[in-house]
Amino acid sequence: MWTQKRLFDITAVKAPPLPADPRGNDRPLTVDRRRFQDEIDITVPIAFSSPIKGWDGGEMDIQLQRENVLDVGDSIQWLLSVISSDLDPGLYRVFVRLNATDLGAALPPFGDLRFEVRAQSPENQPDILRRETARRLEKKTMKGRAKLPERY
Repeated sequence: MWTQKRLFDITAVKAPPLPADPRGNDRPLTVDRRRFQDEIDITVPIAFSSPIKGWDGGEMDIQLQRENVLDVGDSIQWLLSVISSDLDPGLYRVFVRLNATDLGAALPPFGDLRFEVRAQSPENQPDILRRETARRLEKKTMKGRAKLPERY
């Protein structure tokens, strides 16, 4: 008999925002070392796209079935979106695990999304601009003028 199981297991936690001054910003871990002590469990609004099968010949939308067989080099992709417009300021971590197997063995957890929502205030602007500059340097996309996003 086949039992129904969720395709994704999602855990989300939130901590207070980081101070603008990074010195003295040690966050102690829990005893099991899996979380920070200042994190609380939360629910975040997440949306998934339809599954897409990718292979050397391109991509196509697919219907998930009890078993989806993939050839070597094939993949199944989803776009996961966290709707952040209504989130309070803080540090967020979202862990995503796919309940699937590869030749009978469970797949390891694959998603560990980390982001911060900052309050719109003049004292946060310098730190936000520093972070945006660091992201652009990392991506090597320094074109255009740095501006504050509508929601940060």
